[in-house]
Amino acid sequence: MYGATRPHVAALRVALADGTVHDLRRTRLEKNTVGYAPVHEPVDWFIGSEGTLGVILEAELSLLPLPALVTGLALPFTREAEALDFVVAARTSPAVSPRCLEFFDGAALAVARAAELSGHWAEGACALVYVEQVAADESGLSLDGWLSLGDRFGVVEGDILVYDGEAALREARRVRHAVPATMNERGARYRAAGGRKVSTDWAVPFRQLKTVIAEARKLASDADIEQAVIYGHAGNGHPHQNFIARDASELERVEAVVEATLRHVVGQGGTVAAEHGIGKIKRRWLPLQLSALQLDMMRAMKRELDPDGMLAPGNLF
Repeated sequence: MYGATRPHVAALRVALADGTVHDLRRTRLEKNTVGYAPVHEPVDWFIGSEGTLGVILEAELSLLPLPALVTGLALPFTREAEALDFVVAARTSPAVSPRCLEFFDGAALAVARAAELSGHWAEGACALVYVEQVAADESGLSLDGWLSLGDRFGVVEGDILVYDGEAALREARRVRHAVPATMNERGARYRAAGGRKVSTDWAVPFRQLKTVIAEARKLASDADIEQAVIYGHAGNGHPHQNFIARDASELERVEAVVEATLRHVVGQGGTVAAEHGIGKIKRRWLPLQLSALQLDMMRAMKRELDPDGMLAPGNLF
């Protein structure tokens, strides 16, 4: 999600491999020049370290207050390119202020359409953008700005859905999460044959998303691979591609396409993993993005905090 409310980790209690326990608290300083910048916030060493540096025993979170009012809009578009242009316009327009911009390509929209329990909804659409806006009161929830912006990019006005209130928003999120759930089910059918779902987690600067998706589709087409279902956090330039490999041979070809895509992504200033980390499955992609110097720095931290390699073996390295 773009701009979604997320918890802020204020403090951690962490157990290291040698058995010592450390209480770490984030500083509240506005200025600090003591030592190298990476050592200023030890809390950040462990957040996202995938269990390789220590075991988190306790966490203290600082939460933002819930907004008073939230409205969701499902905006269907006749063309994928125009839907992606709409995302950029929504991020940069002073007329709207989204906290969420989720993209569904045609295949993902078909899954969402089935989950919405209406097989005929938005039949003429080839893509969908789901947005959420927040407001302090009813006067701030005008949809005029969204409708005007959508008109510029070919939104299918007659099929716009409005989700107003907690129950409706829960339904919108159920429909959204039907896409990864459905793809997981499809991939599971082929595990016995050596296949599975292959999901990407790359991201690029949001203005480049349309051209990078086009290149990703071209790479799949050139390799004669069935196009991925593409959906996700377009407001962050962060879609998910879900491929289905039906056997071990197809899995190898899909992973070659993914590698070629990631090389292009990194060349565009992107990342190979925006939110789900590297783990074991994606660790081969780490050197595509990080230099030998960066990797050596990571290994030095690992050796210092876990010299015997006891913690989360196989993750990252």
